[in-house]
Amino acid sequence: MRAGVQRGGGDVIDVLAIAPAAFTGVNRAVYRELVRRGWSVEIVIPTEMTFSGGGTRAPQPATAQDPPLHLLAPTPGNKRLASFQGLWRLLEARRPRLVLLDGDPNSRTAVEAGAWARLRGARLVCQSCENLTRRLVPSARRAGWRGAAGSVVTGALGVLARPNVDHVFVISADGERVLREQGYRRVSKIPLGFDPALFRPDPALREATRARLGLTEVTVAYFGRVAESKGVHLLVAALGGLKHRPFQLLLDAFGTYREPYEERLTGLLTEHGLDDRVVRFDASHSEMPAYMNAADVVALPSLSTPTWKEQYGRVAPEAMACGCAVVAARSGALPELVGDGGVIVPEGDVPALRAAIEALMLDPARRQALGVVAAARAHAQLDLTRQADLMERVFQDLLA
Repeated sequence: MRAGVQRGGGDVIDVLAIAPAAFTGVNRAVYRELVRRGWSVEIVIPTEMTFSGGGTRAPQPATAQDPPLHLLAPTPGNKRLASFQGLWRLLEARRPRLVLLDGDPNSRTAVEAGAWARLRGARLVCQSCENLTRRLVPSARRAGWRGAAGSVVTGALGVLARPNVDHVFVISADGERVLREQGYRRVSKIPLGFDPALFRPDPALREATRARLGLTEVTVAYFGRVAESKGVHLLVAALGGLKHRPFQLLLDAFGTYREPYEERLTGLLTEHGLDDRVVRFDASHSEMPAYMNAADVVALPSLSTPTWKEQYGRVAPEAMACGCAVVAARSGALPELVGDGGVIVPEGDVPALRAAIEALMLDPARRQALGVVAAARAHAQLDLTRQADLMERVFQDLLA
């Protein structure tokens, strides 16, 4: 897609968001909320994105509710070293009062945006998903010489960017610790908010979806990215030991099974004798509330690796908001998201995962009670309005 603007804006804007994640429409929701509150916002997104499975995709088109989108071609390089072609020219043309970078502050984009902000008297706020220390020795232990080299690059970019970064949003307690360790003084935690109008308990939707899918037993569900680090194979192994219990498994359709891990899961389902328990679905993000309402127990068995641990886990608050009982691994941010609205088990522990799911299968009253607590927690602390409240407070303080 050619670089350009999908919808125009006025001469003066409050916020220019540099947001690669807004490539998809769901990740524009918080900017739509800020516009609804009276902020003038425009968004920079890439003209195309390359995915790990191969191939490139164009961004989802703008809707009537989206802020203006500026499509800029990304420069070559990894997330830390890449930027956008023409970013400085765009900043000069739009002259935002505040630049919001949805990305790590220790990056080339932050260096460039920070230099412009300092020159023009604007503010720079970054939003980081980072939750692993980038100190040299721990990085080398995690990933060898690549980890050590990454630590050096991260540190050098931080030296250049840090003086011009006015605030950093993080999405976990680990993230706050890591960014403060790196020398950023103004750091605060925000949720990645869900749309409360979509994700909510809906008994009528639950009944209709269960009837359409043929769900008649206690339904355990997995939602989210299908990758080994998400631990779906652990869930299959756990449920393989519960075949004496009546249940169904609501699971993503896996597309055409082109990924090796998806093929492995298909084999594991057969090996554990679960093929006849599986109900597959294929849904857009806006359709997910129907499937979440249809579920009784949602499992999030994420599995940390030397170079990754769960940064957030958006499925957790979305499922909680729909009143699901959640069973989550003690991985990264999941325990702090779930709180008292679910059951936390040690990561990688199949017997513990199995026991937690079985206990909820056998106790509908507890499932319902957990779902009530989960929905209340999610809607009070983790939704889109809460995210916008916290962001707006920082913006107002910086621009006062």
